[in-house]
Amino acid sequence: MGDGAGEIHPAPARRIAKRHQEEPPKNLNSYRIAEADRLGDGGPKQKFQQNLKAIKTLRTLDAEERPATPEEKSVLVKYVGWGAMPQVFDVDSTDWRKEQIQLSEILSDDEHRSARATTLNAHYTAPVVIGAMYQALNRFGFQGGRVLEPACGIGHFVGLMPEEMLHRSTVTGIEIDPLTARIAKVLYPDADIRAQPFEQSKLADGFYDLAISNVPFGDYTVHDPRWNNYKFSIHDYFFAAALEKVRPDGLLMFITSRGTMDKLDSTLRELLSTRTELLGAIRLPNDAFKRNAGTEVTTDIIMLRKLRQGEPPVGATWKETANFTNDLGDGFTLNEYFATRPEMMLGKMRLAGRMYRDNEPTLEADGRNLRDALAQAVERLPQNIYQAQVHQVAEPTLDQTIPAPDFVKPNAYCLHDGMVCIRDDAVLRQLTDMPSETRSRIRNLIPVRDAVRSCLRSQMDGSDEGQVLEARRQLNYAYDRFVGRFGPINLRANQRAFDGDPDLPLLLSLENYNDETKRATKATIFTERTIHHRKPVETVAEPKEALLVSLNEQGRVDLDHMSGLLNKPADEFLPDLKGIIFLNPQTNQWETDDQYLSGNVRNKLVVADAAAVTDARFAENVEALKSIQPEDLPATEIDVRLGAAWLPPDDVKQFIHKLLNVPSGVEVGHVHALGSWHLNANWEAKGATANTTDWGTDRYTALELIEDALNLKTPTVYDMVDKKPVVNAQATEAAREKQERIKEQFKEWVWSDDSRRERLCRLYNDTFNHTRLRTFNGDHLTLPGASGAIQLHGHQKAGVWRILQTPNTLLAHVVGAGKTFTMVAAAMELKRLGLARKPMFAVPNHMLGQFSTELLTLYPGANILVAGKEDFESQNRKKLFSRIATGNWDAVIVTHSGFERIPLSYDTQKRFFDEQLHELEMIRREHADTSNRRLVKELEKAKKRLEAKLQALAAEHKKDNTLTFEELGVDRLFVDEAHYFKNLFYVTKMTRIAGLPQTASERAFDMYLKVRHVQSLNAGGGVVFATGTPIANSMAEMFTMQRYLQPDDLKKHNLHHFDSWAATFGEPVTAMELSPDGAGYRLNTRFARFINVPELMQIFRQSADVQTAAMLNLPRPKLDGEKPAVRNAPATPELKAFVQELAKRAERLKTNRVDPSEDNMLKITSEGRKAALDLRLMKPAAKDDPQGKVNQAVENIFQIWQDTKPERSAQLVFCDLSTPKDRGFSVYRDAAEKLERLGVPSAEIAFIQEYDSDASKLSLFRDVRAGKVRVLFGSTQKMGSGTNVQERLIALHHFDAPWRPADVEQREGRILRQGNKNSTVQIFRYVTEGSFDAYMWQTLETKAKFIAQVMSGDMTIRRLEDLDSAALTYAEVKAIASGNPLVIEKAQVDAELIKLTRLRSAHAEEQYRIRTNLRRSHEDAEAFTGRLTNLRQDIAARQDTSGDKFKIELDGQNLDNRGIAGELIVRRAEKIKNRFGDDVRIGRFAGFDLFLRPTYNNCVEMIVRGKNSYAARVTDTAQGTIRSLEANVQGFEERASRLESDITDANKRAKELETKVGAHFEREERYQQLTRRQSEIEEKLDLTKNQAPSQVESVSADESEKIKPETVTKTARARRPAVVRV
Repeated sequence: MGDGAGEIHPAPARRIAKRHQEEPPKNLNSYRIAEADRLGDGGPKQKFQQNLKAIKTLRTLDAEERPATPEEKSVLVKYVGWGAMPQVFDVDSTDWRKEQIQLSEILSDDEHRSARATTLNAHYTAPVVIGAMYQALNRFGFQGGRVLEPACGIGHFVGLMPEEMLHRSTVTGIEIDPLTARIAKVLYPDADIRAQPFEQSKLADGFYDLAISNVPFGDYTVHDPRWNNYKFSIHDYFFAAALEKVRPDGLLMFITSRGTMDKLDSTLRELLSTRTELLGAIRLPNDAFKRNAGTEVTTDIIMLRKLRQGEPPVGATWKETANFTNDLGDGFTLNEYFATRPEMMLGKMRLAGRMYRDNEPTLEADGRNLRDALAQAVERLPQNIYQAQVHQVAEPTLDQTIPAPDFVKPNAYCLHDGMVCIRDDAVLRQLTDMPSETRSRIRNLIPVRDAVRSCLRSQMDGSDEGQVLEARRQLNYAYDRFVGRFGPINLRANQRAFDGDPDLPLLLSLENYNDETKRATKATIFTERTIHHRKPVETVAEPKEALLVSLNEQGRVDLDHMSGLLNKPADEFLPDLKGIIFLNPQTNQWETDDQYLSGNVRNKLVVADAAAVTDARFAENVEALKSIQPEDLPATEIDVRLGAAWLPPDDVKQFIHKLLNVPSGVEVGHVHALGSWHLNANWEAKGATANTTDWGTDRYTALELIEDALNLKTPTVYDMVDKKPVVNAQATEAAREKQERIKEQFKEWVWSDDSRRERLCRLYNDTFNHTRLRTFNGDHLTLPGASGAIQLHGHQKAGVWRILQTPNTLLAHVVGAGKTFTMVAAAMELKRLGLARKPMFAVPNHMLGQFSTELLTLYPGANILVAGKEDFESQNRKKLFSRIATGNWDAVIVTHSGFERIPLSYDTQKRFFDEQLHELEMIRREHADTSNRRLVKELEKAKKRLEAKLQALAAEHKKDNTLTFEELGVDRLFVDEAHYFKNLFYVTKMTRIAGLPQTASERAFDMYLKVRHVQSLNAGGGVVFATGTPIANSMAEMFTMQRYLQPDDLKKHNLHHFDSWAATFGEPVTAMELSPDGAGYRLNTRFARFINVPELMQIFRQSADVQTAAMLNLPRPKLDGEKPAVRNAPATPELKAFVQELAKRAERLKTNRVDPSEDNMLKITSEGRKAALDLRLMKPAAKDDPQGKVNQAVENIFQIWQDTKPERSAQLVFCDLSTPKDRGFSVYRDAAEKLERLGVPSAEIAFIQEYDSDASKLSLFRDVRAGKVRVLFGSTQKMGSGTNVQERLIALHHFDAPWRPADVEQREGRILRQGNKNSTVQIFRYVTEGSFDAYMWQTLETKAKFIAQVMSGDMTIRRLEDLDSAALTYAEVKAIASGNPLVIEKAQVDAELIKLTRLRSAHAEEQYRIRTNLRRSHEDAEAFTGRLTNLRQDIAARQDTSGDKFKIELDGQNLDNRGIAGELIVRRAEKIKNRFGDDVRIGRFAGFDLFLRPTYNNCVEMIVRGKNSYAARVTDTAQGTIRSLEANVQGFEERASRLESDITDANKRAKELETKVGAHFEREERYQQLTRRQSEIEEKLDLTKNQAPSQVESVSADESEKIKPETVTKTARARRPAVVRV
């Protein structure tokens, strides 16, 4: 693996000798550092030259591909890194300019960045210190073993290791800087040197005998899921992490900052004290590193032994700090070890340090020779405490724990010295316990995998064509060799053998496999390039080309990058991009026009206007933004309801005062965070007659009804009978009727006053009508790394660009639009641009294999982790999470159920519950003094439930010891088929909302918290949802999607509470409806319609990328006849009689008391639909109708089956109202038996319900695609989403009509999708006349049409009927049964009324405009008259300056020369250009004060100020400026004449408008007539009444629990029964 050879020969692989047999010496090729190398000699500039010489030597060795000579090694060993000379990276350091140039010439950009980063801690260790550390090891008894150097630099700890010890040791070195690591590898070729950060290294735990290093130190942390919770600084992290790698009884010896020992935070010391024995510590003087590293710092050598399992802590105490006073009397804290053993400090403690701050404790040298002082300290350490690991092995075998080389992926198979191994965490494990045949398959698949990886790498890294061809030849050879022996890779036996290897999906994608024949053909990669290496563009000719390159390569407008491409400064090419890019004054970043001129453009205009006042550059922004401002909506287009979140409480208060005819006394409040309105009224308001008579009832006052309306609640009055609440139908109907009247009255009142109308229109437009949607065009994207064999469609690239440019995205693409490729390409681009580190994809369970295959088809070189069902089993979960956390994956793909099993951290969940508790507490406090005790009790109950969840969570947390979602490192989340997570909890004061979940789904809640976590990492973004059906049941589902993806937008508009959202965009209606089980009635709120739909869609489409079938020209089959064919079947007399009986049952429900458990509308609807399918479903004794729709369908299916025999085409049959397992008669069995009798083999007919497991379904789908199964029956639920069998489908049959448009789309999406070989297909709908069928199909089409219009952005639809319904109404059943003549008339009346309503609204709007214009005409006439009066006074005061009489005063000087005066004004104007502020007075002219005023476009005006102000322009010339000034003053009479004309025109216009005010709507009579007729028809059809008012008294069990007696009336009206209101 890795190099294509398929076998690993790493240096650390140890053979263990027989007992008493010496191992051969190791590290014979390692460089030995000697005194002659004079390490650390010289000043910074000399060390720089040594570094430069070492780098040049390394370049030579790389070019010649050979090992270094001893002389070259002596040059390389003098490399000291850059910690001692940070000036070489300081662009302001002129002394180092020459060296900076030299370094930039020899280092690549990546090497330069890496080198600069090492200046923090690349301080090399003095040989004398390293020598002393090995003396200490020798004293401990360590003679050699497995040695880890986790921060090895160029390897001084290897080069200075005593020779005997080195020959007995295997060394692993970790170095973060790649260049430094390469030098180390050349110096010590026998060591395992890895160029990577220590925190990312994959090393075996408990493997090493010794960890030794001078660790980096600094006040920053690193990311390692194992240790993140501790928040260790880097030097402390090295102790904790390295200790994990050392075996029990192994040693750890690190040089570290004195902070490890001395700091007050003892977390690390406490941790180490429980796991290690402190053997000793030596504090080094602060000049110990000065010679080598050029730095003064006090450091400690800390020496530890790792305790054995169960061994109690032993050794010197060092957890605590102690007070210490030095010989000068200075006091400070010191580690207790040094406080009691000052002899282990090689100097004197002083308050003189300067490393991090002045006067910090430091150890100054005491004059002793450092080598001698160290030797004395080492003599005080314990002796012979090290116990070497004893290996007693009879024969030479591989060690069972071999450190895994870094290029072997987690869980990957590899060959090690000829043995098959698997990577398990950080080690290789031999596979000795599997069948030899399986092992043989693995052994031969490894070269294929390595060859394909090598082939892909050669295509991606820019290798020449010869290398690409050779890699392809090797791949063909390895593949042919494998297939020749074991058959295609896709054979089940081969898949099983290699199962678990992360590259299995890549191997499977090498073949085009035919399941039927078990044969495979080679994929494109075997014959041609699949990835075309794209070199970065280095130069372009045009600024527009540079912009496209910048967007593609940087993902943004990068002027520096564009300057480099054009080889010119930005100032030179920016004019060419005028209008194409804009500087955003809020972010000071350049943005493309589509980005800047979109979003909240009203707010952007305000910001640009303000910025342009002080910076003329933004004048261009202002003009561009003005041109695209949304047109203001008039009042007639705005639906405003009581309770709308944007409605000011003061307006509601005014309405109540007007309604109750009281001057004051009512206060109205609204809490946006809770979506809650509340009223307070004094006794005068409560006692108003209108409160209980005109607008209220004696059971429900007008104030109570208004408060309910504001909170979207429908009044229901209960009487207490036998201590049980029973609905009082009469009082309830009366209260509801009054509430409806109040709502209607408010609608009329709110727009009746012109000033209020104008103010509210402005408020609504500024709040909601402010968005211009951005259009996304991804044509510039080249997608480096993607397969050239696949070309994404325009809408897919646009989707990718949207994901890159916006925080969160909903890919609402129609079924078959290729959402998978869009998500995959976006994730890979995010990773390439550095915007994502580890994207995770959550896909439906059955889509896991298909999704991963498609990902690798588009990005063959991607490094992916696919987690299947087995990976999430309890015994494998911990291992999986570790693989996710520690791997650098391009994509982690998990199933929906697997995603749910990734635990969230306790802190994340607790934080959310705490927020919820806080919100509940806020509501509780708000209602603490209210009489609504039931609400308070409900809040307390909810609070208790949350507290119980918190306690359960705490208990669960104690049991959880796996990595959490937060620790996996996932920073981008892609969710396919996101509609599965729509059942998200919500908080509302409404009773129930149809179309939204009644109980919170755990999986949706889990998703919500994970989404919030990912968004917290990406400033509110980072999440992509994809679904073909974002809205299935109700438009209210849009709120759920917005909560996931647009929480900030909702909050910005004060719509984050569901009730606020519903009041602004919905018209909820609450009614008593049957519970689904028919067991009783309950209050149910459904949305009769949605209002202000364009503004709702504007918000929604900011994150939603909507692509409907109508928008896309997808390569999918055409529909025969361009629409589904309808086959009508006549209704039999028996069916007609049955439908009439249903109508009678509905009538009985309406007029009589019928127990809902015996009969209800849901039952009637279900039976009516079943009878329309086949009467035998309801009446088994009924005859089989030869003309029935099932028989017609059977004949049609058979005919198509026969006609397409040669092609073996397949058909789908959808039927929801029957199943194969129905007791008695089954439509499935009946149709199948008839098909068999006609000649269709039973093997070619299948029922999807009989295939339960995922594996059996996949097998069935393969058979359909292969033409083995040619007629497949199923329901929408079982055969909808994810059934990819389109390859041979020629026809689809709807036996019945589903409930929702989304169901029809999912059904027909099975056949109308890419990948269908047939160019034309057929869809049939079978309809029984005179039954429920036709009505249901008509309703479905109407709903689907409206949804399509709304989703496509049709702004003309402002109101939309909702989609959700669970049962037909009594009126609908009656209409179906009676042949619906009234329904037809109602449709005609409704259509004409809609037209007249629009005309009437236009007339009302026209009247408003007339009144507004009339008011403005009067105002204009008044203003003109005032200006004329002032002008006449100015004419009288004006001094003559014509001809020789010219005089002007400028800055205190009196001038009579026009040229000089003009020149002075021009110069003065030049000085104040672009200095916006107050006018600047410069003198007097013609008897008036004279001012200068800067304007936009770099101009200045002269202002002559008398009673009025008069402006004249400062021109480019002196004469022109004075002429302009004189013409201005001498033109007063002409101005007066114009004003007189303006006054006459304004008065004339006012008179004309007065005649038009109050004009009657000419078709008002017809409008009123149609309104009355509509009411009559609705009355006759009972559309306005409750389905069963006689049953309104019955209350379901769960409802009665909620309804408790609140008040027992004890006033003068105490004779009434007790009242409970909801």
